[in-house]
Amino acid sequence: MKTIQAYGLSTKINIDNFKKIIKTIKGLKEAKKIIKEFNPNVVIGTGGYICGAVITSANKLKIPTMLHESNAFPGKAVKMLLKKTDVVMVSFEETKARLPKAKKVVLTGVPSRNLKKELNLAEKIKLKEKYGLNPAKPTVLAFGGSQGAKVINDAITEIAKNKLNRNYQILLASRSKTI
Repeated sequence: MKTIQAYGLSTKINIDNFKKIIKTIKGLKEAKKIIKEFNPNVVIGTGGYICGAVITSANKLKIPTMLHESNAFPGKAVKMLLKKTDVVMVSFEETKARLPKAKKVVLTGVPSRNLKKELNLAEKIKLKEKYGLNPAKPTVLAFGGSQGAKVINDAITEIAKNKLNRNYQILLASRSKTI
């Protein structure tokens, strides 16, 4: 795995945003160097600001590019990179209409691994105890990503604060909050 400098930018004009722009420009050079060393046949991005430098660099090097947008509503990075990307793969049919400037859009669905594992009662109890949960109570696992993560985190936080989950417990998988 190789890393580059890349940052999401704010719409506000401030010194911090200016510093992020400079670092992201350095990230373009880093991405170009890595791509030249690796010499791929195609470059695939999955959205997010990190894709900007990588897809742009691959495009300048005349390497075919693809983006996968797993959300129904395309993110900012995907929208910005449409003209530089050869193919945009989407998870939902209705997403196609939201990408009118894309060169080519293909419905692929969401790539996933099928790692279904059945747990016995003892394993379930042990797992609940590991996370400080009551083994006798039903548990709801809540998680989200991308643009929906904040909304989900906020909703679960409100449920917990207002003790609306008296008959069940919640395990929130989040990178940004502990409740």
